Amino acid sequence: MTNEKVYAYQYITEYRKLWMNKVSFNYRMTCEHSRGKYLFIGEIYRTTELTTNMFNIDSYSELEIALNSLPEEQKNYLRRRWYIWKCSQCDEYLFYVNENVDKNPNPYDKAYDIRINSHLDFDIKGTVIPQGMRNDIESVISDPREMIDFYYDMQSKGRRYDIQNRLFIVHHSFVNVSREFYLRCAWQSKRKIYKSFCNEVENISFYRTHNVIAGVIFILEREKNVVEHSIFSL
Repeated sequence: MTNEKVYAYQYITEYRKLWMNKVSFNYRMTCEHSRGKYLFIGEIYRTTELTTNMFNIDSYSELEIALNSLPEEQKNYLRRRWYIWKCSQCDEYLFYVNENVDKNPNPYDKAYDIRINSHLDFDIKGTVIPQGMRNDIESVISDPREMIDFYYDMQSKGRRYDIQNRLFIVHHSFVNVSREFYLRCAWQSKRKIYKSFCNEVENISFYRTHNVIAGVIFILEREKNVVEHSIFSL
């Protein structure tokens, strides 16, 4: 096993432990506020993120040391940011371990994260169903095109807007929405799901919008600790 794969498995092991040990994230602060409130909080703490160099931190213990002097509200915000970012790295890894998937060899190139079958490029985006669309979640799962357009219109404008094909990994627990964190690190299930997606990718009819193509994999929990999935195809 290469050093890179060993490193990725260390990520996966640590983040499963974080969930099992019930590391405390202030879910209400970060997810149940209105979008405007959330963005306002993000702007307040942006300088703190740069100061703590959180994206250069590889372990939770290191993160806690770096955040030690901050107020608890800021700690919770940055813990969640860091955790989700690290989980996204694991998601990318679980795609490119498949034989027909290549990762972008340039880590500074934002054009794509993975390339499937030598011609399908995707930027991977781990996310959740927008709060304003949770009144009829089954309809969103059946036809997520409105949600996809929302993501392109409201999130990550600039470099990503109208340029990147995106593959949205959408996490939702019907048991409790806060169990998004459990679903983000459901690595054993995700590895099988991503392998299935990569094997069937040529048969998927992707949604064309904003001059790009977009796909969606829903990672779902209808019964506690039972992970399901749904792959959207037109």
